[in-house]
Amino acid sequence: MPRPLDNPAVSRQRSYDGIICFGGEDWWYHNRGHYDMRMMRELSAHMPVLYVNSLGMRVPRITEGSMFLRRIARKLSSIKRGFVKIEENFGVLSPFSLPGERGASLSKHWLARRINRAAKLMNINNPLVWVACPIAVGLVDSLNPAGLVYQRTDRYECFPGVKPSRVRACDDRLKASADLTVFCGDLLYEREAIRCRNACQIDHGVDYERFASAGENTENQPADMASLPRPRVGFVGGIDSHTFDAALFRSLAEQLDDVQFVLVGACSLPDGWCELPNVTMLGQRPYEQVADYMAACDVLIMPWRTNQWIESCNPVKLKEYLAIGRPIVSTDFHQVRRYSGAIRISSAPQTFIREVRNALKDSSDAADRRLRVAGQSWSVAAETAIQELEAIGLSAVKKPVVRKVQPVNTQKLISEMPRLRLVGRDYVDQRGLRACIVLAGGLRPSPLVEAAGRSVLDLYLTTDKTVLDVMAERLSLLNSVDGGLLPIRVAHNAHVPAPWPSLGAVNVRFEQDPQPYRGPAGLIADLCASYNDEDHVLILEASRVLAFDIEAMITRHLASGSDITVACDPDESPSGVYLANCAALRQVAPVGFVDLKEQWLAQASQSGMRIGVHRLDSPGAIPLRTRADFLVAARYVNEQLRSEQALQDSLMTIDIKSDLLRVIGRGAALGPGVSIRNAVIMPGAVVGGGAVIERSVVCPGAVIEPKAYVVEAVVSTSGSHVDSMSSSLTSSGHFGKLNYFANAA
Repeated sequence: MPRPLDNPAVSRQRSYDGIICFGGEDWWYHNRGHYDMRMMRELSAHMPVLYVNSLGMRVPRITEGSMFLRRIARKLSSIKRGFVKIEENFGVLSPFSLPGERGASLSKHWLARRINRAAKLMNINNPLVWVACPIAVGLVDSLNPAGLVYQRTDRYECFPGVKPSRVRACDDRLKASADLTVFCGDLLYEREAIRCRNACQIDHGVDYERFASAGENTENQPADMASLPRPRVGFVGGIDSHTFDAALFRSLAEQLDDVQFVLVGACSLPDGWCELPNVTMLGQRPYEQVADYMAACDVLIMPWRTNQWIESCNPVKLKEYLAIGRPIVSTDFHQVRRYSGAIRISSAPQTFIREVRNALKDSSDAADRRLRVAGQSWSVAAETAIQELEAIGLSAVKKPVVRKVQPVNTQKLISEMPRLRLVGRDYVDQRGLRACIVLAGGLRPSPLVEAAGRSVLDLYLTTDKTVLDVMAERLSLLNSVDGGLLPIRVAHNAHVPAPWPSLGAVNVRFEQDPQPYRGPAGLIADLCASYNDEDHVLILEASRVLAFDIEAMITRHLASGSDITVACDPDESPSGVYLANCAALRQVAPVGFVDLKEQWLAQASQSGMRIGVHRLDSPGAIPLRTRADFLVAARYVNEQLRSEQALQDSLMTIDIKSDLLRVIGRGAALGPGVSIRNAVIMPGAVVGGGAVIERSVVCPGAVIEPKAYVVEAVVSTSGSHVDSMSSSLTSSGHFGKLNYFANAA
């Protein structure tokens, strides 16, 4: 690796406490298997990482037709998210920036301020800046980086629609100034390393266990693939004009009309480009499902175009295809030649078609293909990057994992509160309960979570209690099977913001979904796999506030011998509260998506399990999906707590009348003359003097300018999100009827 001895980067030791990465893609709508995304996810195991979504190297053109509108819509949807903390050490920022060279110049200053603010929220004060999007070079100096890494994985100057001279100039500047230029492919490294200040080659990794396992498990195929005839030839990836050879693919499908062709990926080709009866286009699928789609094919192909972009690339799917183990056919390019013997390589259309026919007859052992990529993990790639940086004098600061500082010690508060005041009954000794599972994930965030940019569990219902605090207090009245506090297991995933750990609630544990896309019943079954059949678990949804006597429900469930008990509102719709023994959870299939209501409960009923219905006289839980819902829940919780002596003796500011909800969190800063009506101002918010806030929710860290008029909005660190949504409580039977309890206890 070229490292000039007189390079000051080698002689001067520097340290960094996190990474700001300018990604080449958008986290919210691109496939998350890209090099920069995977590398950042792995590096976040070592330090905080802020991933800044692609700034855009080209201006969308109206001549693109429907694709023009799709590009605009998806980028606006991404920008609307603002800053989202995916996990404790990994955050994503979708900043607004003007496209084009002039737009970048105009956007530079506010972009730098926005990125610096988001970095501070990630506890990054001395960043290593990692650039995968070349045009971001103009922002680097504004971030005052400890070091600079340039990721040169593709020839962006060859990307359609960009201004090549501009991208080349950015590329040259980065190679000359970056402390380290990281190449992924052989060809670019061989040709360009000499032009870099320092350079290294770090090949991409592969989730070997995930892809190899999918390849071996032939029965676990996606539902939309199961009905497709065999043999199947598949392509998984972006279907774009500058990479995908549409003419070659059409010719292949026409000549092999007895073969089913499957395309899985986002497509930017014109509508109707291929309407053959033996071609199925499934569109883009989440990265977590990619392995299953690959495994459902008999042969995998890479029909690339012949151009400079492809010749220099090193596609991630190369190793993923090999780990799956299916026969592979690819057009010829530099990087694929490394795997000659494991991949059928064709340099002409007719030989490509012949190789696909031969691959369909291939009975060779998949283990030989998998062996070529075994052990090449993303974690190894990330550790190699850290070592390369250390070799040139850049070292990561070793510091403890950052935790959220809560204004209240929840466990202390629980121990000091009179236990009987909240629910009006004696302490409940429920030794049959093993744990409470709180579902805090989902396939998409609710309108409230999307606007707030944080988990619903982190939002404050009172002056100093979050949704999680209120839930933990309520559950503190319950004992586990060993007589201690009932363990609370909060399960979340990557689709919604991860909740922050509560320092005070020692019985709360936060867990990532063990398997993606399992559905709520599948997730619960996975989490409870180690429990005994006779153990019982309480199941709650994070996006609801309990409003009924849950202890009575538990007592009845355990006394009746029911396998499952469901709390139901007066209209027979479920309240989002379930009790079940683990034997009932064994009904859930070990793989695939399984819903609670439509699938698991129906299966349990059909198998003869005893299901109880705990019918309520009024709605048993207040939803927290919208701003209006949240204000209803805040009124309910504060009214319940208003009579508590602890509240009366405190300095909390809560004012509840028949027509007024006014909650001001501890630590919120209010200027003079502020008018607040039917609103919650959370701790850490700043409200300027003379501002008027009505029917709104102001999140921690949000800033409202003096004399601003805020009505029916959620105000977060990313700005004000106005809505007109009504409370979900007004929709009777919103969650559907429970109509299959013929054997109810």
